[in-house]
Amino acid sequence: MIRQLIFSGETDGQIWLAGSPLKADSNILVTVTSATGEQSAYISKNGVTEIKAAQLVDAAPEVQGQDTKQKFVGFKKALTFSGYAIAMVLLIFSGLSFTGN
Repeated sequence: MIRQLIFSGETDGQIWLAGSPLKADSNILVTVTSATGEQSAYISKNGVTEIKAAQLVDAAPEVQGQDTKQKFVGFKKALTFSGYAIAMVLLIFSGLSFTGN
């Protein structure tokens, strides 16, 4: 069993990994977030490499604020209303055209 130190430059704590992979082609990404920032380690069959997590994964989308959601709701209602209004006008003109008026 191999025991290896990751994030060794930190002064406020250390993280050790111990064990062996279940499969030879296993890859693990460990990300630790603290007040001082974010650190990531990529663990493969070649060993542990400290990297930036953005190199391997996409960040989660940012949460929209309540103001942004309300603006989109109003915009969606306006588009829906205008769509129904245009459809009604087209139906009225189609009906009048069909009757010969």
